[in-house]
Amino acid sequence: MDRPNPIAVHIGYHKTATSWFQQMAFSNHPQVAPLLGGSEFGVVASDAFVRQMIFARDSDFDATEARALFTQRAATVVSDPRQVVVVSAERFSGHCASGGYDGVRIADRLHATLPEAKVFWVLRHQAEAIRSEYKQIVLAGWPGNIKTTLAPMPRMKTTGVDLAYWEYHRLLSGYARRFGPERIMLIDYGRFTREPAAVLGELARFLDIEPWSLSQAQLQTRINEGESDGETRMRQRLNHITKTELNPYPPVDIPNRVSAMVVKMSGLLPRRKPLFDASFDAWADERFRLSNDLLNDEWGLVLTRSYPLR
Repeated sequence: MDRPNPIAVHIGYHKTATSWFQQMAFSNHPQVAPLLGGSEFGVVASDAFVRQMIFARDSDFDATEARALFTQRAATVVSDPRQVVVVSAERFSGHCASGGYDGVRIADRLHATLPEAKVFWVLRHQAEAIRSEYKQIVLAGWPGNIKTTLAPMPRMKTTGVDLAYWEYHRLLSGYARRFGPERIMLIDYGRFTREPAAVLGELARFLDIEPWSLSQAQLQTRINEGESDGETRMRQRLNHITKTELNPYPPVDIPNRVSAMVVKMSGLLPRRKPLFDASFDAWADERFRLSNDLLNDEWGLVLTRSYPLR
């Protein structure tokens, strides 16, 4: 089967409705054959091909073998030669807890394996992305508070949070050099939340398929509900004494059921001040201004918020 079906790669990023696209959009279109690398609480990239793209050591990666694996995996999801095989995994963008250190390496592997693919992205305004991703990595066990997380020190021996991860033009330029800018589509998450049908229409044209015919209920479905600010604040404190991938050596390891109970109880307390203070939006605007200007100049994309400024 090498290769009547067109191929597209969905890069993510994290917290940009990737699960919604996978479960609602890609799985409910007759001309899309989704090949998904999902994640749940640290168990990332459940598909063998996606795992090869992300986790294989450089000394073990072979593009010819990876292509053979892709062909094998695609054969299990394709039912019509007119279908587009959409490979989707938010981890293709890297991960904020490790500063996106392997984003370009993954781009190299995807291009070496699927050079004919179209590539599309969903990008979220950094003020929202950082809020949401911080809460997500705390849920996964991150022990750092906001101040230390967003002011990382240079590291010699490990990876860690790096604000450059949210300078989207960096990784995007790498993909443009490899695949060509004409094979890349960008989606503004803020606009998608306001105009999902219109954005899906544009994506359908990019993929050269018929428009989606999702119901209003499907368009409005939320796949992952996050924790409240109070729950995140409590969980971050408990993470210091909980063993996780992001904190493997705590002084003690409290049982998950205990931390889950304490976090749930904290959600019942009266609402306190927001997790991020009022100055955060202005800080994010200034910190990422240059990157966002480049995004606008080079790609014509202006990132918008999905919620009103506070």
